[in-house]
Amino acid sequence: MGSITLSGPPGLSAASVALTVNAKTATWFYVGLGFSLFAAFVLLVVKDAAAFRSKTKPTPKWVPSFTHPIADPIWWVTTVVALVTAFGTLWAVYASNPAWGSGEFSDVTALIGAAFAAVGGHTIISTLTPS
Repeated sequence: MGSITLSGPPGLSAASVALTVNAKTATWFYVGLGFSLFAAFVLLVVKDAAAFRSKTKPTPKWVPSFTHPIADPIWWVTTVVALVTAFGTLWAVYASNPAWGSGEFSDVTALIGAAFAAVGGHTIISTLTPS
């Protein structure tokens, strides 16, 4: 916090302007961003692998269950859309808080929660696509 005094030509009086500067800590944002998007991706793979296992009889082993969603191009499109949307949400969370990073744990937790919303968005998009 501080103030700046502005003055002009003769005849104009000086004025003081209050100034508050907040510095963001970007390091925790990038750590949280990477972790959040990676965790959301893993959660999407596990969710769809479990759905594949529950629909397929006889129940396949886990390794083929994990490779099933990854081999589906429509799954990749919906996953990329969901993760890009999650990135936009994470950036909005970061950009809207002028003191982001002052509470590292709570700020990173907010990113993780926002990224997990991508899982719900992916489910909605997946139900609209043929597979």
